[in-house]
Amino acid sequence: MKSRRVFKAYEIKEYKEMISILSTISADTFQEIKQEDMTILHHAAFDGDIEAVGMMTTLPYFKDIVNTNNNNVKQTILLISQSLQSGWTPLLWASSQKNVSMVKFLHENGAELLQPKKDGFTSLHVASSGNDVHTLDYVIKKKETNSIDLVNQDGWTPAHLASFLGNFDALNLLIENGSDLSRKHFHNMNCFDEIVRNDNKDLFECVYTLTKNMKRNLKLAGAFSIVHLASGNTGSKCLKFLLEQGESANQICNEFDKATPLHFAVLCNNYDNAKLLLRHNASPNQKDSAGNTPMHFAVMAQNLSMVRMLDEYNADAQIKNLEEICPIDIAISQDLRDIKLHFMAQTKYRSFDFQGVN
Repeated sequence: MKSRRVFKAYEIKEYKEMISILSTISADTFQEIKQEDMTILHHAAFDGDIEAVGMMTTLPYFKDIVNTNNNNVKQTILLISQSLQSGWTPLLWASSQKNVSMVKFLHENGAELLQPKKDGFTSLHVASSGNDVHTLDYVIKKKETNSIDLVNQDGWTPAHLASFLGNFDALNLLIENGSDLSRKHFHNMNCFDEIVRNDNKDLFECVYTLTKNMKRNLKLAGAFSIVHLASGNTGSKCLKFLLEQGESANQICNEFDKATPLHFAVLCNNYDNAKLLLRHNASPNQKDSAGNTPMHFAVMAQNLSMVRMLDEYNADAQIKNLEEICPIDIAISQDLRDIKLHFMAQTKYRSFDFQGVN
């Protein structure tokens, strides 16, 4: 009954009646009064209703719950920082609405500025995701953390999110305040990688000079260059930009995997990227650690157009891998008729023994 009365009073902006009801209950009861799994405070913060929130700060139990102490450790089991099941606090809801005035008001009245959701998202993450530079600037200037590179449960920093979403303004503000774009999240990608993964050339151009401070560790298994990543993309804009800046089209992933960007493009069946790499002097005959050339993968993928293009750029389909198998062998053993006929029509393979090939 009280729950309906409280929310009805809030909806019609009868705040005095709302407060008169809330003043008769305890903090625990307050937290049980919900609509859509949100307390009245969450709703007011989400709606940007500073008047309603301001009235709630007059509740007799408000301040006591905001900053309680347990063994001299500041606790965040707070009314104003009370989270929903997923961990959303009123301040985070305000952040999600890009309402810096509400964020500021809540913080000034005791809300924890950087209390995370259960997935580790803080107001920094939320503001960066929404490209909300006003809230982001406010949170940063309060200096409640030694590093703005706070991570969520997947290791994502606010800068990772801004990069992934293409939020230039937020990313620029984070950079100005010392964010480390080279830091990798738990999926082993840094901010530059996230920008390239989305083929956001305009944003990548703005941060490209910062990549010069990074040194590749070729002794790290599983590592690959940003050119490899761009080559395996569906788009070509970032790859074109990188190659125009003089990035090598023939660099290897690492000492354990010597695949080149061309291997990546062919493996992803990206004809345009493969052609772009070849035009920038990518070697069509460079081997990976298993001895496979890009042509091996083009044939295995049954990609005749890729095979033809590689041949146009002087690929050699007779090169054998560590298992002594060449691309022509694959075409024959798998009975890839169109590719076999293509090889047979090439003068450069005239000496190959196609005996028995139909």
